Amino acid sequence: MKRLFALVVTLLATVAGAVPSQITLTARIADAGSPLNGSHTVTVRMHGALTGGLPTWTETHLVTVTDGLLFLTLGSQTPLDGTIIDGTPLFAEIQVDSTVLSPRLALVSVPYAVRSGAAENSARLGGSLPSDFALVNHVHSGLYLPLGPVLACTGTDKVVGLSANGSVVCAADQSGSAWAAGAGLSLVGSTLSVSYAGTGVASTVARSDHSHAGVYLPVGAALLCPMGQVMTGVQTNGSVSCANESGDITDVIAGAGIVGGATSGSATLAVAFAGSGVTTAAARSDHSHAGTYLPLGVNLSCPGGQFATAVQPNGSVTCSNESGDITDVIAGAGITGGAASGSATLAVAFAGSGTTATAARSDHSHVGVYLPVGATLSCPAGQSVTAVQANGSVTCSSAISNIAVTQSLTAVTNNGVSVISVNFAGTGSSLSPARSDHTHTAVCPAGYATHSGIGVSSPLCVKRVAQPNVQWGDAATACYVDHAGGQLCSYNELRIAFSTAPAELQLVGYWMGDRVDDDWVLRLNSSNNTTNFDEKIEIVSTVVTAPGYYCCQRAQ
Repeated sequence: MKRLFALVVTLLATVAGAVPSQITLTARIADAGSPLNGSHTVTVRMHGALTGGLPTWTETHLVTVTDGLLFLTLGSQTPLDGTIIDGTPLFAEIQVDSTVLSPRLALVSVPYAVRSGAAENSARLGGSLPSDFALVNHVHSGLYLPLGPVLACTGTDKVVGLSANGSVVCAADQSGSAWAAGAGLSLVGSTLSVSYAGTGVASTVARSDHSHAGVYLPVGAALLCPMGQVMTGVQTNGSVSCANESGDITDVIAGAGIVGGATSGSATLAVAFAGSGVTTAAARSDHSHAGTYLPLGVNLSCPGGQFATAVQPNGSVTCSNESGDITDVIAGAGITGGAASGSATLAVAFAGSGTTATAARSDHSHVGVYLPVGATLSCPAGQSVTAVQANGSVTCSSAISNIAVTQSLTAVTNNGVSVISVNFAGTGSSLSPARSDHTHTAVCPAGYATHSGIGVSSPLCVKRVAQPNVQWGDAATACYVDHAGGQLCSYNELRIAFSTAPAELQLVGYWMGDRVDDDWVLRLNSSNNTTNFDEKIEIVSTVVTAPGYYCCQRAQ
């Protein structure tokens, strides 16, 4: 084929009554102007662009073309459902045998498809799909803490964790009944301090600014004297004292461990290195103890039924069959096992902590016991050492490193971790701070009865005071001065007090706080009921006294 042209493409629904998953393709194809005929392989691919990209759908058909006419039902093998025809632009690429036609053909809607688009939008709300909205009964359990849970433990239990649903995990307080100061610490009362000392012992700690001046020579110090002078001494700071050469030495003799010397001229001395160790020979830095000590990691076992009879210089063992008249094998110091009969097995007594009767493992370390060589154990200016880590490094801080547990603080141990925390309390005292979310429940002063009447924003506090021959003005003053800042109860307050538990006792003649006008005040009358218990008394022309009065105020 030299040239292929797709002339006509139509889209027709093949299923009525529902959105179809198949479409028909009709095309006229010519080769160099002549209609195509015969059996051909036709592949149709759907693309999202006019050029380039990967196909989203592919289908291949073996068809018979007559006079250039091609008829295909697309979707008969792989349905053209909503995942393919999703409303975005689609372009059909047609390949006849090995030739791909160009350009790709754009797919357009037919009336049925236009209607299906309207039907699709009817399943949306404001253009959004149902999956865009949350269900009415959806929850956020495990993602957010629920509002309003009481995050507290009962009794003496302590909070040790927080569950995914927002509740707290409680456990018994694991704090010890007593504190003890370990090595390097001192305990005074409930205060722990580092045990600093001027001289070093196994249970004291060196200060961060300590020095070894006078004990060790400083690193890098020049221990040389000028030409013509000789060393006469070493100072405590590591420097040397020099003086002009003098004296009457006639011979330089090499002593034990030294070779060389002379009786005249220049004398040269050297260390007497030796291959084998003697008390007057020094070992080289690259010496070894092969043949003297067993090398690390040597396999010291024998085949089954044999026993070690010797250890060779290279650390290997010599094995032989069992023989002899040994009756007991007893494990001595540093050895475990043994037996009085049968097969006896001995093993080295390895131990985590050192004793004179246990052996250390070849991979043991002294981390946490000795400081590593070359560790920098100093802090920047203005900071101090707050801790020494197991690897020998120090932790520095400008904060106070020694905090005593005193007033308003508590010390507990939860899950093996010591914690110092603020001593929160439900009721206030000089030694217990309040929480940031604390509240003040309104309470009445001592001696007042509490009445939580309907419509009253805070409880009503009422106190009945019996006092013979008390005048109204004196009663009003006494409520404020003598009874915690109260005032004579009003008519409405007494209605609450007489009708709300615990109901106050009504006593005839007791003063109330309402004034009728400048010359008249109120007190309880003789009818003495909750709907009519007030009477008007003139206080200008007559000295009026009563057997007592009622004081009121709001709970604080």
